[in-house]
Amino acid sequence: MQDEFASVARPVKELKGFQIVELKSGESKKISFNLTEKELGFYDNSGNFIVEEGAFKVMVGGNSESVISDEFGLE
Repeated sequence: MQDEFASVARPVKELKGFQIVELKSGESKKISFNLTEKELGFYDNSGNFIVEEGAFKVMVGGNSESVISDEFGLE
């Protein structure tokens, strides 16, 4: 996932709540997961854990370059 406009410089992509799912050729599965404050927050420059409002991008895929992505906002 990616926090698109954090007040502190953040990694471009962060691995959060991943699962390894094996699929046979032609097979598909529905996968669901929840993102909580733990996944959306970070430590600021003073060492305080914070969760900021803003835009987030979630990416799903077999590697970091071949992904399906969507965005959501946190208010």
